Amino acid sequence: MRRLVIATLLSLCLPATAAQAAAVGDIPSGKTLVVIGQSGVDKADAVQRATGAKPAGAMWYLGLYEDDLQPQLDSIADAVRTHRGLAVDLGISFGAVSTPSPPYTAAIAAGAYDDRIAQLAKTIKALPTVVYLRIGYEFDLLGGQYGPPEAYKAAYRHVVDELRAHGVRNVNYVWHSSGAFWRGTDTSIFATSSGSLAKAIRDTPLPQDAQPIAAFYPGRDYVDAFGISYWQDSCCFGRSAQQARDEYEERTREILTEAKRMRLPLRISESTPAYIGADSGAESVQWLDNTFRLIEDFDIGALNLISIDWQEGGFFAAPFWNGYWPDARIHHHRRTRERFVAELAEPRYVQRSRNLPKKLGLRSSRRR
Repeated sequence: MRRLVIATLLSLCLPATAAQAAAVGDIPSGKTLVVIGQSGVDKADAVQRATGAKPAGAMWYLGLYEDDLQPQLDSIADAVRTHRGLAVDLGISFGAVSTPSPPYTAAIAAGAYDDRIAQLAKTIKALPTVVYLRIGYEFDLLGGQYGPPEAYKAAYRHVVDELRAHGVRNVNYVWHSSGAFWRGTDTSIFATSSGSLAKAIRDTPLPQDAQPIAAFYPGRDYVDAFGISYWQDSCCFGRSAQQARDEYEERTREILTEAKRMRLPLRISESTPAYIGADSGAESVQWLDNTFRLIEDFDIGALNLISIDWQEGGFFAAPFWNGYWPDARIHHHRRTRERFVAELAEPRYVQRSRNLPKKLGLRSSRRR
């Protein structure tokens, strides 16, 4: 009888234990991975050459609807092979205005692109490292750039289910919000420029968030961490007044608090010094200080810093952005480089090492 009682109690405890089990890629409290983007390991290499620091990871992007994923997948595999211990951060688009392309969300959820997911799974399984996968990144951009919440959640879950069915075990699934002021249903979007209207709305008893992140939540079985984009200013009417930037910061912290209440580990999944860039002296240094303070205040486990010159050309250099995407090469300009190097010397920040995947919970570095 005693054995039966013990066995029954253990069986009742198993579901809770499984739900709380550590995922591959979980980052210990008090530690922050440094990841450099925009896309390709050459950006991380540039930071290493300029600063001596070795970024823990590099970033890539692809759309499941694209005709040929192989070049991007080969780029990832080559980088991991030549940079022992490199963590991979991969943003997966369902197709959206920010890509830019039409959304393919419903088709992905229905299985129309399962061949692409299988192709993705084959590459990821063979990588001797941890992959941080941001499926349908910036899901709440403009109120939901991939479509209604239910469509987004169905596509997200389908991708995870397919990857698991293909035996992928070295992935940490990051649910990535666009953050403050990009969400068309959020009244705080009115903080653009002066911030006065947003403050007036905030001072009223009206609901502040018509579409909370919880509406898009795929569920704890599908999410290992919550990521947020962090620019410190809204787009695209020129540098905002201090009040508007204060509103941005307050709203960012509200979203992170909401995710923390959901017991999700936190990440900064995209960040760049909007408008001011890395060459604005004290303002650029202040941007870094604000970022480091946010990391400390919320025990954020990863800093995905986009350290590039956005103005070199392409979609993000177009005039309609009104300078929102500047020269953001933190490593290139002396004052930001010195501040960045000083911060990365702190024990919180994790850089690349050969045994980093093992430290992140990858049981074996052998090819799967």
